[in-house]
Amino acid sequence: MKLNFQKKITRRVTIKDLAEDLGLSVGAISQALNPRDNINIKLKPETIARVRAHATQLNYRPHAGASSIRSRHFSNIGYMVAKDDPEAIEPAAAQFGIHDAALEHNFRVTMIRLPSLEARNREAVSRVFHESHLDALIILNYTGTLPESYQKVLTDTDFPIIHLNTKQDQQAVYVNDLGGAKTLTQHLIDQGYRNIAFFKSQAESSKSLHTSLTDRYAGYAEAMQAANLTPTEPWILEQKGEEATLEWLYNSQTRPDAIIAYCDADAWRVCKMAYQQGLRIPDDLAVAGFNDDAAARFSWVPLTTMAIPYYQMAYAAFNRAVAQINSELPAAFPSICVEPRLCIRASTLAKKHSR
Repeated sequence: MKLNFQKKITRRVTIKDLAEDLGLSVGAISQALNPRDNINIKLKPETIARVRAHATQLNYRPHAGASSIRSRHFSNIGYMVAKDDPEAIEPAAAQFGIHDAALEHNFRVTMIRLPSLEARNREAVSRVFHESHLDALIILNYTGTLPESYQKVLTDTDFPIIHLNTKQDQQAVYVNDLGGAKTLTQHLIDQGYRNIAFFKSQAESSKSLHTSLTDRYAGYAEAMQAANLTPTEPWILEQKGEEATLEWLYNSQTRPDAIIAYCDADAWRVCKMAYQQGLRIPDDLAVAGFNDDAAARFSWVPLTTMAIPYYQMAYAAFNRAVAQINSELPAAFPSICVEPRLCIRASTLAKKHSR
């Protein structure tokens, strides 16, 4: 059986087409579809309704290039994930916040990533920077530093750069890691735990050191000292080694009552090692994490943690970017520090006690 396919017409409907169909000027069509106060064209409500109905019927879509020429903006904000691990997944809530804010402002979003370790040319910088098709850039930073090739290009840009999850005085939206760690530590103290340790799986190099590590440990130490308890140096698995860590957990003389892990993945690893030693969470050892990611919510023992409001942070960052784009004299804004939320779950809810 022979099938006949009608060739699909792909030519874009233009404002000129709408004007010819409706017997109106191009200027009137433009004003009906995109009203502007500074244009001296007055249209009746029924005319505006007729234009918009016809545009919808013909699937009219504005031409982004023409709009950019008129407004000198591209209505496009870049969202860059500064992580070169191809298996790393940025928080979905941050993507949702960016997406929803972009819809409200009728903006597009260009996704950008750093080249992974496996990339043929890790120094190659995304074309979007050189072609300048961005009005602003939001950077979700995991490590605190960017490759030199990216740093150089971003230094030379003339559009706003907003940092997400990076602690700095201006142009950033970040979480109060110090305050969150204090709240988490105080929760454990209130549960009766006194010998509380701070744990992290991997050591940090000077190039990859993120402020969240120093702030979370500082918050833990401040809460311990405020309760007249002695904070310990961070137990770094990568430095101590797995054998020594297992011994640390197995020996009742060295094992802490509770552990605050740097993140939920680290907390999950502590729980796994504890079970290898026959320990029960939280009966023998209380464990808490940070971030409230999948490792916390779907662990076999749900983890107490601090939830980071990534949606609100990303939404706020996008709105700040739009405000700077639309400002005639854009100025740097003071950074926004948001509070994390304590999520109490089974991993820290043993009977109140002291040792």
